[in-house]
Amino acid sequence: MNNSLVIVDIQPAYETHHKHISAPLMEYINTSNYNKILWFFNGESEGQSPDTISDVQMYAYDHGLDEDKIDDIIFIDKYYSFFRHWMDAGVDEEFTLKVIRYMIRNDITDSESIDDFAMEMLIESYFDVPEGVDIREEFDYLWTDGIHIPHFKWEAIKTLGSVDTVGGGCNECLKEMEMLMTATGVSYNRLDQYTYGG
Repeated sequence: MNNSLVIVDIQPAYETHHKHISAPLMEYINTSNYNKILWFFNGESEGQSPDTISDVQMYAYDHGLDEDKIDDIIFIDKYYSFFRHWMDAGVDEEFTLKVIRYMIRNDITDSESIDDFAMEMLIESYFDVPEGVDIREEFDYLWTDGIHIPHFKWEAIKTLGSVDTVGGGCNECLKEMEMLMTATGVSYNRLDQYTYGG
């Protein structure tokens, strides 16, 4: 067990996808000894689902979470698809992480705002680009379908040490959060028995 737990998208709106793990996960949390637990969900304030923090808390109680555990959990309303354009297009994950780190380091929120020269340098430092190839033309999709650094309170993950991750979907929202952790130097271990969607 690591010292922190990150839960992603275990919530009423997605119950049909994860109802088989909801009660076992709550029991696991009850018996755990994590220093910090962050519970991210797609919620009402970001327009992603009708779920509120109260709805997610009640869902947790209804599936067995002990009431005295609720004070150990920080609930964060988020949204999704901040990295999905490149994920779904099959862009190499290590290159995506390289760009995310560059964006965070230079306080850039959207990859389309990276100046052309810098993006070309990022591409050339990762891909084997044949001499004479027009990089802008060859890698045009990296400019037209960008990624962005989310504006919800994701920075809370920076305070974590080693992390266990649970929830889903494995190749969607959970993966996005894990990539954000990797880009900011937070190591994680996925607990597959408490995940869904992959």
